[in-house]
Amino acid sequence: FGDGWTARSVSVDIPCGKGRQAVPVVIPGLQTRSLLNTFVHDLTTNPAVKTYHWEPEILMHQRSTAHPSTQVYGEVWTSRRFRRMHKEVQRLRKPGDDLPHCVLALMPGSDGTHLAQFGTASAWPGYFDYGNRSKYVRAKRDAKTMQHCVSFPKLPDDINDTLQRLGVTQPSVKKEILTHLRRELNHAAWTRLLDDDFRQAYQHGIVISCADGVTRRVFPRFFCYIADYPEKMLIATLKDNGGCPCPRCLVKKGDIHHVGTPEDLEARRENVRRHDGIWTRTVNAARSLINKGITVFKSKRVTKLLKPKSWVPTKNAFECLKEIHPTFSVFELFTPDLLLEIELGVWKNLLIHLLRILQAADPRLLDILNER
Repeated sequence: FGDGWTARSVSVDIPCGKGRQAVPVVIPGLQTRSLLNTFVHDLTTNPAVKTYHWEPEILMHQRSTAHPSTQVYGEVWTSRRFRRMHKEVQRLRKPGDDLPHCVLALMPGSDGTHLAQFGTASAWPGYFDYGNRSKYVRAKRDAKTMQHCVSFPKLPDDINDTLQRLGVTQPSVKKEILTHLRRELNHAAWTRLLDDDFRQAYQHGIVISCADGVTRRVFPRFFCYIADYPEKMLIATLKDNGGCPCPRCLVKKGDIHHVGTPEDLEARRENVRRHDGIWTRTVNAARSLINKGITVFKSKRVTKLLKPKSWVPTKNAFECLKEIHPTFSVFELFTPDLLLEIELGVWKNLLIHLLRILQAADPRLLDILNER
């Protein structure tokens, strides 16, 4: 990939079933670039830094003098989340530290993609951008604001042979283990990205002489994570389309049809997912049962621990940030994806369904719709 990139291998444990310890396997193909070095280089050399917004702002709209003003949101630095982060880093000031404390709002994103119309060639890149930069600049393709920081590895083609040698032959069990290994592999990669240097900067800030001539103590903070639904659940270490299918709250799948009602809004506020010790301890307990061969994935003991909240037995890589930043929650990172979840997802399917209804009622109705 060029300068600054490192090729690595990661180790994941393959559960072998009841009565057998998990077996570690080394998987090559992880390509990473230091998060810290990447944004430090950009902030010190990119002349566009002078357009970055480091202080939070409040944006108000007033229709007329007869109407009250209303707070509106449009950029990262006008959001409540950014203001809260800014206040937190101000409290980290130590005696003698007179540098401005600033939040660098990191906005990572990832999405697996096919590289050709035919064949199986694919890639799984990870990028990040800065919320301190205007969305109108970030939205321009020619601006090239995204920083490529990782190429996630995929399970090798011979993984099925490895499972066969370990005695994993039942198709349903093999499918469960492969899904588990994909989660483990992704979070093993993120563990490499969130290295000691990055965590040090995250906790104490890093002094940077920025390209705009101002020296700042910069605190990197993850403002959001941009991904489609399956990848959100992957990063959150939750079961895709499980009993509680939302990465942010604990609304049951059977209650989704209440969406938009006052009761649904209240349930989403009251039943938010919490990144706390209960979650961490429960997941670790389930992992221990599985990896030590005490029980298997779908046993009653594991199901009782994980199923009620759609948890999975994978240690979340972002747990290391929780240890140094108590208010951090991985479940707060995920934003609605209008393109994939609405325009190309829900709305597209709804439109197709409505067109089929018209076709079934009277084919001429489609022509009338087209005229309109």
